[in-house]
Amino acid sequence: MAGLTTAPSERISTPRVLESPVSLECRLKQVVPINEGSRKECGLVIAEVIYCHIKDEFFDGRYVNMEALHLIGRLGGHSYCEIDNQFEMKLPAYRENG
Repeated sequence: MAGLTTAPSERISTPRVLESPVSLECRLKQVVPINEGSRKECGLVIAEVIYCHIKDEFFDGRYVNMEALHLIGRLGGHSYCEIDNQFEMKLPAYRENG
């Protein structure tokens, strides 16, 4: 109906969407029920990414070009955001005692 093309996945049986710039193949680990018994029952899905497809124009061999992806984030309810102020934060360097 949407006119999207499916492509085979590498490690799972479910096909992926070929037009997507990034596709994650995941293995379900757990579903944590939320609001059980209410009208708005839902669940938190916890999955392990076991394979990742990234189109070449968004990946330089080491890093994904996040700005070129024009990502949209889900905030909650009906709220979403676009990335327009991206920054990096380096992990601290830890020394081993001993």
